[in-house]
Amino acid sequence: MLMSNLTQVESSKSNRRRWSISIFAILMGVILAIVLILLGERIIFDLNRVANPLVRTFPSEVGYHYHYGYKTERSGLSPAPVYYPLNQESKYLLYKTFVHAAFIIPLFLLIFILYYFFKIKKKKEYWKIALGSYVAFGGWMMLHLLIDLSHYIVKEYRDWAVYIILGILVIIFTPLAVFLQKKFTSNN
Repeated sequence: MLMSNLTQVESSKSNRRRWSISIFAILMGVILAIVLILLGERIIFDLNRVANPLVRTFPSEVGYHYHYGYKTERSGLSPAPVYYPLNQESKYLLYKTFVHAAFIIPLFLLIFILYYFFKIKKKKEYWKIALGSYVAFGGWMMLHLLIDLSHYIVKEYRDWAVYIILGILVIIFTPLAVFLQKKFTSNN
């Protein structure tokens, strides 16, 4: 009797340890997610500034930020402004969306693969907080890309914008949701 009670107590302790999460780890996970989001935002701003063919630079000694015929875009994470021709705004937005997509989509897929590998396939519980931070970061970046895409679609295809944006969201998230649920139910 005493032995069976002792094993029940030990098994309940091991179950608690297995599922317990440290408050400090959660705090570190939140900080990690914020740092990753800030880093990602800075990277995509700088990628657009460097890779977008419509971005113009003006000498800093000019002393004013208004240049006739150009629109300015700024980031709170970078002191460098982005100037692009006002008459080519829709083309600029298209290039910007492509540049952001070239970074965000592979990044999102990599995070999805890491999540699948560590959380679903290997069931590494000690990766739970870090993976949560990376999934939040990947979700934020994907949301940023969808906002960029929405901005371009609304600018170019005002009448069809809602249908196009919602259709893209359905195409992206349906297979992901089905895949995750299939893996979750097959592992349980």
